[in-house]
Order: sequence, then structure tokens, then C-alpha cells
Amino acid sequence: MSRLVKMILMIVLIIILLILWLLFGGGTTRGGATVFVSSATYDGNFGSGQITLGHLGADARCQELADAAGLAGTYKAWISGRVDTGDDTLDQGVVDRFTQSALPYRLVNGTQVADDWADLTDGTLDHAINLTEAGNPVDDSARAWTNTTAGGTAWDNSTTCAQGSSAGQIASWSCGSPSWSPGDCQFQSGKYGLASSTTSAWTGTGSSNNSCSSSYHLYCVQQ
Repeated sequence: MSRLVKMILMIVLIIILLILWLLFGGGTTRGGATVFVSSATYDGNFGSGQITLGHLGADARCQELADAAGLAGTYKAWISGRVDTGDDTLDQGVVDRFTQSALPYRLVNGTQVADDWADLTDGTLDHAINLTEAGNPVDDSARAWTNTTAGGTAWDNSTTCAQGSSAGQIASWSCGSPSWSPGDCQFQSGKYGLASSTTSAWTGTGSSNNSCSSSYHLYCVQQ
């Protein structure tokens, strides 16, 4: 085989490897954002208790898992704050605090979940968010805390409980409070999604609420 032919073959091989790296490499290096469902599960306080903003504890758990798995970048949890009908309503949806990628969202193995932010929040997914940060599948019955509508806004939880006014705690998610406990009527339940779903149920339905003492996963999204 001539030197020229060998050189051409080498160039072709390099191009193929470059294309594969761009398609299946980690994080934003392949032109998009990585998403995963946490391997660990947490109660509504995410293992550390909440102070003012309930999503901060969830964000920290996602970042810890991403770092441990060697995933580059900043990760936040698909968790929205509590929004009550009435005075002092705040915008606490992920749509208000997430970087909205114009490029694809992918699982850690490269499988595409959505074309871009608009596709991620249109009510359906290309593939379920069912792989952990280590690339392992979760059970089909796995649930993830969300309190987030398919469009990325916060669910209105004002009717979660008969005494459900969150005056002074408006920025907390529905399980978050500086003094949350399972018996606290004000914050007794939170909304979850199904990790096996590609319909809007992936992030929750009107009836997908459960006790804050339940132990569920988190969806983690690279920013």
C-alpha cells in the first residue's frame, strides 16, 4: 500500500473519530446539554433541609452526582418553586432559572431527549430521561420530584392542603420550608414525574402528588 493511500486512510479515520466524538462525547462538547435521572433518591428536603429556596438543595445533589461521575459543567435539578394563587406570587419555574439550550438535550450515552429547549418543554420527549449519571437505567416505576409543568413553569400548589398558604415561604418548593416536617400540613406533599414516560407525565400530572417523606429521584440538567 502506497504512502499516499495510507495517508488518505488515516485522514478518513481521524474524520470518523472526530464525528463520533462530537456525537457521543460528554456535555456541551458535543453541542448540547446532558440530562440524567439521579441514581440516588431523596425525601422532599433532599437530604439537607431547605432554607428559603427549596430548589437549592436539589441543585446541590445534582452537582454532587455529576462531579462524582466525571460529568463536566454545572447541573441544576428540574425542580420549580412553590407558586400560590394570591399576593406575593413569584416566578419560580425552571424556565426562570435554567439556561435554555438551542442545541439538543441528551442522556449520558448520547441518546437524544429533545432537539432543544423548545422541544424539551413541548409536552413530549424523544426519549425518556431514564439513565443515571453513570449511564445505568432506572426502574420503569421510578419517580422524580419536579413540581414543574411540561412547559417548565411551577405548578400552583395553593390547594395542596386546606391550610396551604405559604406566606413568607413563597419561594420554597412544595416540600420546602425552613422547618419542614412530614406532619406539616402546609408543605405535606410534592409533585413528581415518571422517569419512564415520554409524555407530559415525565414531569408530572395534575394528580401526581405524594408525601414529602417519600423518597424519589431528581432530574438533573446541564446548564
